[in-house]
Formats: sequence, C-alpha cells, structure tokens
Amino acid sequence: MRRLLVWLPILLTACSANLMAPETQLGGPLGRFGHSLTGEPASPAPPAPIAEVAALPVKTPNPRQLVSTPRPAETSPPAPIPTVVPYTPPPEPVNVVLLTPPPPTPRPTPTPTPTPAPRGLRPMILNQPYVTFLLYDDADEDGDRIRVELNDVEVEGFGNLFLTNAGTTMNVELHSGVNYLRFRALSQGEGGPCTFGLRVSPYALVEGPASQFSQYLLTGESETLMLIAP
Repeated sequence: MRRLLVWLPILLTACSANLMAPETQLGGPLGRFGHSLTGEPASPAPPAPIAEVAALPVKTPNPRQLVSTPRPAETSPPAPIPTVVPYTPPPEPVNVVLLTPPPPTPRPTPTPTPTPAPRGLRPMILNQPYVTFLLYDDADEDGDRIRVELNDVEVEGFGNLFLTNAGTTMNVELHSGVNYLRFRALSQGEGGPCTFGLRVSPYALVEGPASQFSQYLLTGESETLMLIAP
C-alpha cells in the first residue's frame, strides 16, 4: 500500500503531461490560429513543470534481522574447590645431644702360624773339602741319639751322639767329588720320633740350603745327605 501511494503522484503527473502536449504544440484547440475564445494568437504553452520525483524511501531492515541469534554460552568446568589443609603447628625443637661413640675395641692381632720348615736332607755343593756342621735337636730335648757315618765309615766321636737344643759341632774332611753323610737313629727319646737339624756356614756353600731338617725317624732308620766337594 505504501508503494502505491508513492507512485500515484508520479503516474498522475505523467498522464497530465501527455494530455497537454498536443495542445501545447498546436497552440490550444485552434493551433496557431489563436485562442478559440479570445481570438488572440496562441502563445506557446509554458513548459510543463518537471514533476518532482519523490525520494524513494530507504528500506529499513527489520529490527528483528539486526538481532543475532544468541549462541549458548560455553560453560567452563567448575573450578576445583581447594582442599583446606588444617594448620599443623611445627613441632617443638628437640635438643639433640651428640654422643661420642666409644673407641672401637682393638681386635687381637692373630698370631701367624709358623710354616713348618720342609723336612728331608737335600744335596749341597761346597767350595772346600773341610766343612763344619752344627747338629742339634730341633724339637724337645728328650734324649734322641744318632750315629753319623761318612762314606760308610763312622765319624770319630759321633758313634753315639745325644742331640741337644744347643747343638754339637762336627768337622769332616770330604773327598773330591760326591760324598755321602749318613745319619742313623739310635733312639727316639721319650717323645719320639727322632728328629734333628744341621747347619753349615754359608761361606762354604755354593748351592743348596744352609739349614736343613731331617725326616721323622724311628729307631734303626737312617737318612743320607749328599755332599759335592771340589
């Protein structure tokens, strides 16, 4: 309806201009011969006024179209409720007393067990024919007796020798080459068996142990020492 009211004046103005145009061009109903009533020559009709074109209305958008459809608000998860920790008062300071530990008890030093000397007479190489031996009882002095023979001949003064811990000196003269010094047990004494030790000066020794110990001998058994002289 609003559009019809806007365009109606424009249509009426256009129709009036069309109706008046022939009269204007011909000088009225009589043309150029003058007005039919006054007899005056017809004057050109004034130009038809230009119809004012009404301003077209601006189409106002519907207010409803300006309102955007609200989106549902995004709900964030509820913040966790902080746990209330009850206040605990700090413990009272405790006086710490450092106790000095007692000194460690010294451990007794173990007494090393003496390694028994190897028993058995081993050969000797000498640098001279005259040799001095020391014969002694290497165990308890309980009455062991021995007899000494050099190359199957009894050494003078050593046919019946009582062994003591202090020892007895024996001098022998060796032949050049290999000599055999034999020791025969005559008695085992009170403790038994019969044992003895012998020692020679290291200055007279070229090779072999300077100190040696006999085997455990029973009465009547013997052991031989080989001597090599120059």
